[in-house]
Amino acid sequence: MLVDSGASLSVLHAKFGEKVGLDVKSGKKMQLKGATVGMGTQFIHEITMIIGGQSFNLEVGFSYDLDMPWGLLGQNGFFDKFRVCFDKAKSEFELTPKGK
Repeated sequence: MLVDSGASLSVLHAKFGEKVGLDVKSGKKMQLKGATVGMGTQFIHEITMIIGGQSFNLEVGFSYDLDMPWGLLGQNGFFDKFRVCFDKAKSEFELTPKGK
């Protein structure tokens, strides 16, 4: 997944949701822009994600209109749960759960 500080919500391609047995279109329907050509549609679901051995719940949009095969980790549900540190010169990326 791509860490995207400009994304308000995390989003994955709908085919990923289908592969894990999610009824994608049963989620709350919302517009998607920025990760598509023009406007798209996403369906919001609460899922459990494991990152760095820590499990947490977050709302994720699933979209058939996403222009990439990977997903985006956005502000709500990701950046609000982790401190994110990039050090390009050292090619390092560090995630620290907040509250620890």
